[in-house]
Amino acid sequence: MSVKINVKKAERKVLEEGAYALRINKVEQRTSKQGNPMLYLELVPDDEYHPEDTNARIFENVSLVEDAWFRVVDYLKAIMTDVPADDEGDFEFEPEDWAGAVIGANLGIDSYQGIPRNRVLQVFPVDGLEDMEYEGDEDLGGEED
Repeated sequence: MSVKINVKKAERKVLEEGAYALRINKVEQRTSKQGNPMLYLELVPDDEYHPEDTNARIFENVSLVEDAWFRVVDYLKAIMTDVPADDEGDFEFEPEDWAGAVIGANLGIDSYQGIPRNRVLQVFPVDGLEDMEYEGDEDLGGEED
């Protein structure tokens, strides 16, 4: 089989560091190489806020081991408004329900095997995006004037 590929167009887009509205495109429960349960997330810039960046993909593994539940709670608070504030009770959720949710996130840039990629540094409710310093376009999207 012969396939003509435009290598420049096939490279993964890396977003500038800053605050973004991201849609959770995919959620899968997986097992890490160490045998621990985790959630695999594929995040994409939400087209309402960032129509020019919708072909970018950010991949995130969220550990489900007890010592790392803080990260799960961060995502829950970014997605839902009714997460209990105390740490004494159980909280049940279905990770599949996260698909389609839009959250705010601060992104950084690192590299994996020499290839630059985005890394999620912090997540928060998308309505907090206006309060974050955004290093991209000054217009965060949404409705036009």
